[in-house]
Amino acid sequence: MANMIRCAKCGELCPANYKHCPKCGKKLKYADTVSVPSGSSAEYGKHASGTGNAQSDNKGSGVGAVVIMVAIMSVVISAFLIKSALRPISGLRKNTGKTSSVSTVSPSIPSADLSQAFTSDSEKNSEQDPSQTEPDASSPVVESVVLSQYMSEPLAPGDTLQLSADVYPSTSAELLKWHSENESIATVDENGLVTAVGEGAATIVASALDKSVSCVITVSGQGTQTPSGQNVAEVKVYNIYYSADSFPGEMSIGISETVQMCAEADGTRVYEGVYWSSSDESVATVNADGTVRGVGVGTVRISAQIGDKSADCLCRVG
Repeated sequence: MANMIRCAKCGELCPANYKHCPKCGKKLKYADTVSVPSGSSAEYGKHASGTGNAQSDNKGSGVGAVVIMVAIMSVVISAFLIKSALRPISGLRKNTGKTSSVSTVSPSIPSADLSQAFTSDSEKNSEQDPSQTEPDASSPVVESVVLSQYMSEPLAPGDTLQLSADVYPSTSAELLKWHSENESIATVDENGLVTAVGEGAATIVASALDKSVSCVITVSGQGTQTPSGQNVAEVKVYNIYYSADSFPGEMSIGISETVQMCAEADGTRVYEGVYWSSSDESVATVNADGTVRGVGVGTVRISAQIGDKSADCLCRVG
């Protein structure tokens, strides 16, 4: 007797060492083992072996076909990838060929015309628009003009008054010019010397390029006195952070910053009868009580006049 496994699906007897039925392919179970005569098992083993070999041949031929198909597909894919990789190179060669064909025509263009043809738009615009040209470094520049005083003591006809002005930067000082807007009342020479001519008020202007400042000259025959009727010998100006004697004569403030100025006449601080003025109100302003406010970057002169005397200081704003 021999042990064999009967297939639960088709009933085929299979050797005990088989895992699948050679007839239907179903997985064999050990629980389906049966005993058969020895001769029957040998004959079946031969039959089953032949069947197995046939199936093995069929399986082998199927696997070979799959391998051939995979090889063909690999060749096709490789050829496609190689063609894609070579395409940019061929395109580059075509472009290079076109460029060379254009360059063969270039010798017929004169060199002068060629340089003009490739002039950029920005260069053409800069040639046509004078505002884009760089300023000449050697051209004179005037930032501001500051007068020694902006109101004078009343003068009698024939009296003289020496005015002075500072030009910033000082390298442009030779550009300073003087003139009177009413020479029938007062005249001024090229050095700033004012001569009273007739009664009235005249404006003396000091200018350099586009900057100018002025001083009002009053001419009368009544002499000069303070508003209170007393003559003043000396006037000093200073801000509240100094005394009249310690003030250095100049100060610096920022834009929109304010500082309180003070005036002293003959050693006594004066609150009334003081006339404050600024040489350039676009840089700094000063109100009636002496409060200075920074307006724009620059340098101005802040003046205080009491009677026939005045004093001033420089104020830098920035």
